[in-house]
Amino acid sequence: MLPVGSKWSPRPGVTLLGDAARLMTPFAGVGVNAALADALDLSRVLLKRKVNFEADLPDNLADALQEYEGPMFERARENMEKTWGGLQHHFSANGVDDRGRAKQREAAKLGEEAELREKAKRWEQGTLPSLSLQQRV
Repeated sequence: MLPVGSKWSPRPGVTLLGDAARLMTPFAGVGVNAALADALDLSRVLLKRKVNFEADLPDNLADALQEYEGPMFERARENMEKTWGGLQHHFSANGVDDRGRAKQREAAKLGEEAELREKAKRWEQGTLPSLSLQQRV
């Protein structure tokens, strides 16, 4: 794995995408999705500038690669942090227990959100019982 946030200096006419741009652990399941996002972003910036390539290929290509690499480096950093965290949890002494507690917290939060949505729905329908003054205190 490369250090989180790794970047390289621009090279004329050269860039990287996918695993070549960010070597990371497989513990988040994001590798192929990140590679496809890279390919899509790179193709978009190249197509946007293709009419200018004939006039000045080096400068327009450099601009396109710079436009591609900025968001790609940010996406890479986010995914590298996610995979590094996954690696730490998978191989730590308490990894399974930590993961279980995190999932319980997520489930509790989802349950609270579902309860609030249900109350809002009942309030909109006018079926939410009103509280007496004694119940409010």
